[in-house]
Amino acid sequence: MDMKISNLMRTYEVQRPDRPAASERMSRAEERTDIVTLSSKAKDFSVINKALADTPDIRADRVQSLKAQIDAGTYNVTGMDVANKLFAQLG
Repeated sequence: MDMKISNLMRTYEVQRPDRPAASERMSRAEERTDIVTLSSKAKDFSVINKALADTPDIRADRVQSLKAQIDAGTYNVTGMDVANKLFAQLG
């Protein structure tokens, strides 16, 4: 006579009295929530990133001022001024 034992572990799991029912396990899983905590550096970075995003790439007031000077013929930049600005940016 051949005995066939199949799904023994599954049967054991279903019949375990100390284990909560599947519906109870699901409700416990649904109660859990994930928590994210940001470091102070990450918060500072977020504030700086927001400020940069809110800052326009073009300073319209400066552009208008320079445009008015060019139109009036009063805008004059020497080569020395350009060189000084380049060296200042290079550090």
